[in-house]
Amino acid sequence: MKRLAPILLTLLFLAPAAPADAKRTWLPCNPSLDLVTIRHKPRACTILPPQASFVEGANLGKLRWAHWGKKRAYFRGISKGFHLPFGKVRVRGFAFRARPDQCGGRKQLFTRVLIRSKRGKRVAKTQTCVGFD
Repeated sequence: MKRLAPILLTLLFLAPAAPADAKRTWLPCNPSLDLVTIRHKPRACTILPPQASFVEGANLGKLRWAHWGKKRAYFRGISKGFHLPFGKVRVRGFAFRARPDQCGGRKQLFTRVLIRSKRGKRVAKTQTCVGFD
């Protein structure tokens, strides 16, 4: 045990220290048309690009995420649509294209979300200017 302690201390100091937010990538979600929040592994997310119609967005719920922090974060969930009563179409896909916040923030944001369902596939753009630090 006495010989093991110096080795462990050496390894502890040689290991590179990662910044606290190193693997944090965020997904911009829109709780309303004029409000944007950023979420880490959101359970539900409405994606609307700025000045877009509902056909360019997605209203996702019951999301389960895998590989968050990689180049692509995969999900499964449902698409609720934008009409009442909300639908429950099963979807899967991934968020990709992580870029820095365009308004000077230090966060990495996913800027695209590919969504697949039995009705086809499409790519939804997200907000690129959030401005949170």
